[in-house]
Amino acid sequence: MNNTKLFFSIVLKSFLRYSISMKVVDIKSISKEDGYIYYINKYKATAVLEILSQEVSIPVSFSIEISPFGKKTIEVDALPDDAKELKH
Repeated sequence: MNNTKLFFSIVLKSFLRYSISMKVVDIKSISKEDGYIYYINKYKATAVLEILSQEVSIPVSFSIEISPFGKKTIEVDALPDDAKELKH
């Protein structure tokens, strides 16, 4: 598992109110949003998760900020309360 998927797995577990095992299978349809701050890139994507042996897809948005020294910080926006309506 690469670092990005591991990070998303940890962050999404904190946003979703599941106390069950969850695995990030894939991150699809990544699109970059226009931004005015050159060192912050904002993205929207679809995360494919495996929950209780079922794959579900949820929309996610996140940003990657690059410091002057090259360190990257990834922040995932909070999921909406209606994230319980997951697509199978």
